[in-house]
Amino acid sequence: MLIPTNIATALTDTHRREIPILAERYGTPRVEVVDLGTNRFAHPGDQRGRPGEVCMVIRRPSQRVLVFRKTFYPAGIYRLPTGGIRDDESIWAALERELYEETGLGIVRVRFLSIVAYRTTAGGADPVTFTHTFLLDGAAGMPVPVDPDERVEEFRDVDVNDLASIADQLDRLTPRRAPDLESDWDDWGRFRAVIHRAVWEQLSSR
Repeated sequence: MLIPTNIATALTDTHRREIPILAERYGTPRVEVVDLGTNRFAHPGDQRGRPGEVCMVIRRPSQRVLVFRKTFYPAGIYRLPTGGIRDDESIWAALERELYEETGLGIVRVRFLSIVAYRTTAGGADPVTFTHTFLLDGAAGMPVPVDPDERVEEFRDVDVNDLASIADQLDRLTPRRAPDLESDWDDWGRFRAVIHRAVWEQLSSR
């Protein structure tokens, strides 16, 4: 898989080497760059964003997908599970670890859906962070978070087309401080909305 230069140069060396291997095994992901403007969640202060995150689209036997909410989220907000990639951690290792920590489920069938690279005003032309999204089919068990620090409150199965409405909800969050995120809810919501629309576009029956 040929990664566009403007994205490849912003990836860690480990991830730049890993992505073609994952693409060969699990399918070539859609790659896009999204400009978030000013967004302190994606690009806090003068620091680069974290190496990236994995997004887990867990599709149940019913063809519905798993979303969750955490104890400190605004009322009514659910989203797809994601998890940050640690420094020097591979994308695949992060996927396995975060899936287990947040849901207790294991990986069954995998499709590499997408890579979203995010630019911000403060970060300039280069992406500051990434979301690597995987479709995980066949997870039939009851999700139970293993890591209490994740503060997961509830899981739901939703129709794929509901992801567009979730994205709209996230986009409409008000600009108030979110101490648990060290950011503001509106910046977090605009960042999170992107991947929900991307997954909806790829999987919906529009």
